[in-house]
Amino acid sequence: MPRHGRFVTLRLAAAVAVTASLTAALAASGPAFPTAYAATVAPTRLCAGDDWGGPANANPWRHLDAGYVSVYGKPAVRVILAGRVDWGANPYSNAKWQAWFMSLKWLGDYYNKSAGRMGIDMHTPTHAERIAFLESALSITAQYAAFSSGPRTAAQIAAQQATDGHRALAIVCLAEQDEILNGSVRPWLTSLIGTELATLISRQRRLPWNQTVEDMLPVLTAGCLLGNQDWTDTATRLLDEVSLTNIDSEGATVEQSLGYANYNLRLWPRVLRKYALCGVGTPANLRGRLDLLAAFMTAGTTPAGTLEQLGDTAAQVSSYVVLPDNASFAWAKSRGTTGQAPPLEAIYTAGYVFGRPAGTFAGDFYTVRFGPQRNFHGQREATAFTWWPSGRPLVVDTGYPGFSSAARHAYQSAVYQNGVT
Repeated sequence: MPRHGRFVTLRLAAAVAVTASLTAALAASGPAFPTAYAATVAPTRLCAGDDWGGPANANPWRHLDAGYVSVYGKPAVRVILAGRVDWGANPYSNAKWQAWFMSLKWLGDYYNKSAGRMGIDMHTPTHAERIAFLESALSITAQYAAFSSGPRTAAQIAAQQATDGHRALAIVCLAEQDEILNGSVRPWLTSLIGTELATLISRQRRLPWNQTVEDMLPVLTAGCLLGNQDWTDTATRLLDEVSLTNIDSEGATVEQSLGYANYNLRLWPRVLRKYALCGVGTPANLRGRLDLLAAFMTAGTTPAGTLEQLGDTAAQVSSYVVLPDNASFAWAKSRGTTGQAPPLEAIYTAGYVFGRPAGTFAGDFYTVRFGPQRNFHGQREATAFTWWPSGRPLVVDTGYPGFSSAARHAYQSAVYQNGVT
């Protein structure tokens, strides 16, 4: 049931009061970063729903209002009492749960409602409701800022660092909403962005995988929103570098995982969208690399229509919607009735062989792994193979049990692979 009348007024007043008290406390301790950046009105919205991901759907605003939060696929737990967040919570004694709790991505439904979207409850909010939703999100964000500037345990700091790029983007997107609804970004929020980005940039590892893209998305977005050219230049330089290493010249992913090839495929269009809105030139080779990545993923698509579970790969279908005009994806999506078929045998120097001896989608299919030692999201699967005679799974990969399970270490090991000896 949508918010109406007096309920909206009371919620807005409560959220504003909490935010104001925390803002005063933050101001008294001094800004952690210069706040003199003039916010500029973007030609259109820089942030979109896909900047928040799955946690938004798992946390409808009614649950958040009641104090319940669900992250990392776990059942919702009450961590907000009387409007105050317990940042020390770790109800499942799970490092990944704690990391995603620190990401603030669970505020996504508040954000979507503040942006005027129907959201999970299919109600289009009024302008007053949009402001109330934003204030609810900013109240929690201000509490996070106060927590982050105080004493923390080593486990809490590690959890913050594990999702720092995700959290920074959430904060930047809320700042954009503040600009849109209220005409400017509040100083404490600008200061918090500076603190978060300074940490991100200082510990940038220049890794050739999804982490660099995730870390630079908020830096790029904030640079455009707040007119900070240094941030924009830093983000574009590092993104240009990783665009050449994340996907190799043949289209294989450095991640050693078809699942993470799919994840990276979904990341890059978000970068391209922000480049276009911010007037940043797109690397000339990037679209070509994405097309090659699509061909790589299509070659690794099983007769069941899912990506073969090589490396850290859960059962999943390629994100065809990202490249709707790609001929390789058209072939996989149509199960071989249209588009461009992969070679009968596709060999990638990154360590993959994908074969379809009959050249049909539903016929014989096999894979063989070779090449470099395990890295990033790979498994110890050198010489491992899978085999689908007549399109039926006979020799399959053990798959991927997730990050927190002790079974992952066993699944990664050579013992759990179909190795040729």
